[in-house]
Amino acid sequence: MAQIQKHKSCCQSGHSLLEAMIALLVFSIGLTGLTLLQLETIRNQQTQSDHSRAIQLAAELAEQINANPAAREAGLYDNLLSGDASACPISSSCTPSAFATAGFARWQQQATAVLPDATSLVCADDTPDDGHWLQPACDGGQRLAIKLWWLNRFGNDQRHVLPVNRG
Repeated sequence: MAQIQKHKSCCQSGHSLLEAMIALLVFSIGLTGLTLLQLETIRNQQTQSDHSRAIQLAAELAEQINANPAAREAGLYDNLLSGDASACPISSSCTPSAFATAGFARWQQQATAVLPDATSLVCADDTPDDGHWLQPACDGGQRLAIKLWWLNRFGNDQRHVLPVNRG
């Protein structure tokens, strides 16, 4: 009987080590997949966070445009690329033109502080969903469009466009 038990232990040696190594390999593959999934989730969350900031910024500028109907109706926001923030100090009363350019300049400063490599403009455009930051493709239409482009943290171009009615 002692010989039978000796023979069994002799033939089964190493099988549990091989099973443990295979289990460790399967566990490692699963853990790697979970890690990649977590990294992709973080990446998507950061991209959505930037996009939410862009939506909020565009809405703030749209409110500013609607708060200055004289400038909006006179076309002072058409093809607005930049402005001078000192043209209209916050504590003073200004002309609609100075208010428009100074407000846009302050808004651009805020956009570049919040979004990486932000580029923006306001232009007359009836087809606002076209264009790129190098060629914004403003067609001179009846509606204003706030166009905002930025690079996300991973180097991909992003954009948000908000059409604004003129009146």
